[in-house]
Amino acid sequence: MTKSTTGFVLALIGGILQVLVGLLLTMVFNLASNANLITGGPSYFYSLFGVWILVFGALSIVGGVKMNSEDSATVKKWGIATIIFSVASMLNLLTFIGGILGVVQSSKK
Repeated sequence: MTKSTTGFVLALIGGILQVLVGLLLTMVFNLASNANLITGGPSYFYSLFGVWILVFGALSIVGGVKMNSEDSATVKKWGIATIIFSVASMLNLLTFIGGILGVVQSSKK
């Protein structure tokens, strides 16, 4: 019984907050681009940054939910995946700590 409830909750909260921030960034940059408030460089780049954050936030949610398993191998695998998603999305601290807790709690017997 190696369920990582704390890691699950932290990764889930971090992923949800990250999805909300990704949606907000995408909307704001799209509105600013359409109003010609962004100058210098391609304006779609900023919106792609918001989408990047959004996608990795969704993957963090999936990783957090998968860490809520009874199987220690599944918890460890998805804990490592959640750490990778966190680092790829500019180090979401809640998701990072949740992934670490998942890996550590999966090693306990």
